[in-house]
Amino acid sequence: MRALSIQEQALGPQHPDVAITLNDLAMLYYLQNKYERVEPLYQRALSIFRSQPETTHIYLTVTINNLAKLYVTQGKYEQAELLMQQALTMREEELGREHPDIANSLQNLARLYVAQDKYTEAEALYRRAITIREQRLGPTHHDLAVTLYDLARLLLTQQGYEMAKPYFERALSIFEQVWAAGHPDLVRLTEEYAEMMFKVKREKEVFTAPSSPHQSEAPAP
Repeated sequence: MRALSIQEQALGPQHPDVAITLNDLAMLYYLQNKYERVEPLYQRALSIFRSQPETTHIYLTVTINNLAKLYVTQGKYEQAELLMQQALTMREEELGREHPDIANSLQNLARLYVAQDKYTEAEALYRRAITIREQRLGPTHHDLAVTLYDLARLLLTQQGYEMAKPYFERALSIFEQVWAAGHPDLVRLTEEYAEMMFKVKREKEVFTAPSSPHQSEAPAP
């Protein structure tokens, strides 16, 4: 708030630096769940960025995505989708279709589709994001692991353990390389994977168990 006051007085209320601080303040309120304060700040920042698109294009797409995330949290899915599609189009036009930032937009939109039960659309976006991150960031990058993990959870819900398993395992392998042993997120994901494995094992045991404790094997022909 102090920085914002100084910038407004020294630079004027329409300066891009003012918009950047507005965006950062909105993010702080978002993390504090003070949602009623968030949207006006993002909207004001967007107004400033849009008035000077030649110098603030990168900040514009970031703030559009941030506002879209707020709408997702509030269940305003249609508004969120419009903004995410807009940001994706802008980034593709400026950066090309294979830039790592495109993968960020794809993942955000995929998560929105998951929230709307649009699983086919979400899977396609996750797979495209994975391809971009593999090619541009490398096979052991943290961001790639995040997308692999998201896809694994989606496949587990829709297509079962066998489809999800390689993506879970690959994501965990990357996380084990980039996070120190005992990292809280690594512990949580490892426990989640172990729980999934246990449930699958139990389901297989139930499926293959004899229907009666006295049932004997069929005689050999």
